[in-house]
Amino acid sequence: LGPDGPRTHLAPLGSLPDGTVVEHDDTFWLVRGERLHAWTFGGYRAARPRSEFPTDVVVRTPRANVATLRAGFQPAYHPTAT
Repeated sequence: LGPDGPRTHLAPLGSLPDGTVVEHDDTFWLVRGERLHAWTFGGYRAARPRSEFPTDVVVRTPRANVATLRAGFQPAYHPTAT
């Protein structure tokens, strides 16, 4: 637990904006469009479609940051997240 509550939360994948990071199968995934990109220390790996993930996912991006993304903030993406 962090000072403001849990550091992760569950949310429907379909409700998450681009730029959100989720956890699935012990891997962190970047939500971008209709695909999720697996994060590694060397960059992002090949993407998988949203349909291959569960409906509800563990969100690693803090709630305040998700709200900022929903409000229209456009993050810069690493070149491997295309």
